[in-house]
Amino acid sequence: MRTLMLAALAAYVSGAAVAFASICFDRLRSRFAAPLFACIGLAFQTAAIGAHCASVKTHFFNSPFETVMLLSWSVAFAYVPLAVSSRSAALGLAALPAAAGLLAAAFFLPAEGAPLDGAFQRNAIFAAHIISGFAGYGLFTVACMLAVLYIEQERRLKRKLFGALFRIMPSLEETDRLGGRAAVAGLAAFSVSLACGAYLAWKTSALGSAWLFKPKIAAAVATWVVFAAAIVLRILRGRGGRTAAWIVIAGLALVLLTLLISHPAAEERIGNEVRGRRIVA
Repeated sequence: MRTLMLAALAAYVSGAAVAFASICFDRLRSRFAAPLFACIGLAFQTAAIGAHCASVKTHFFNSPFETVMLLSWSVAFAYVPLAVSSRSAALGLAALPAAAGLLAAAFFLPAEGAPLDGAFQRNAIFAAHIISGFAGYGLFTVACMLAVLYIEQERRLKRKLFGALFRIMPSLEETDRLGGRAAVAGLAAFSVSLACGAYLAWKTSALGSAWLFKPKIAAAVATWVVFAAAIVLRILRGRGGRTAAWIVIAGLALVLLTLLISHPAAEERIGNEVRGRRIVA
């Protein structure tokens, strides 16, 4: 599995290098070289994920190693279709180093996670919940990268800073369009994840409706609401651009919070703290 991960890491780094070369040297400019390397990396990383799932015989979200590994995969997965539809290689300079950095970090993280409820072992709906959730996280992350790119490009336009960095950026319209697509696709994937999670909670929870008020549910719903608000403002009010960009950036903060408190180890710690306070009371 580690050999497959190293191959994926090499492909992502190569893709980032190709994106950089495409920007710096006109004769090396190519729209499809960096996405091609990203696809190669995705193939190797998908194989690594499959090999790991087969070896541990459980779902793929139960340790820091697995979480970061899957987040790296989701960023690369989100990058490819957006890069193919873009005329600029600038997105590759953000997304591919992020995917490579997350994958490299996974090598140094513990692979053992918290015990998993037997009801979720090899559960197809739970697998769909995890995969669609991380696909949403990846798309939200890329949307945030595009939001930051939009704000920086707008700042340079206002100050008339037309340097080398400005020349490699896509147009404001293209950045806004790609960011909107990433947010919409991310919201669709995340909606599937929430629906699957709600169904599983309803079927397996002994808490009745109390599961609705758990921290991870509240954080996930808040994330959905923020990105939905960005899309509604864009479609119904025509408020794309800077307003939507800042909403997306705020949404990514909620994504990170959701990841932190949704992990089984964090959930177990929160539960122990709550039980401890009840005993003291």
